[in-house]
Amino acid sequence: MRWATWIFVGGDWTCFMIQGNAVGLLGKEKLTLIADYIIIAGLILQIGVFIFFLVCCGIFHKRMREYAATSCTVIQAP
Repeated sequence: MRWATWIFVGGDWTCFMIQGNAVGLLGKEKLTLIADYIIIAGLILQIGVFIFFLVCCGIFHKRMREYAATSCTVIQAP
């Protein structure tokens, strides 16, 4: 899972760059509609990265529960 950090950071950076560049296009009246579509595409990409993050969190949680169930010892106090 070491690659996950690079994917999340890279995905966030890419989304912010896409959205930021589209905001720059909003200054010209002729490019407003195109800029809106580019911003929406950046937001959809951001949602995709977030869903991938949630999937990774779910996998991590599942693995940790399985590991804890097999490796932990239970101490019964008198």
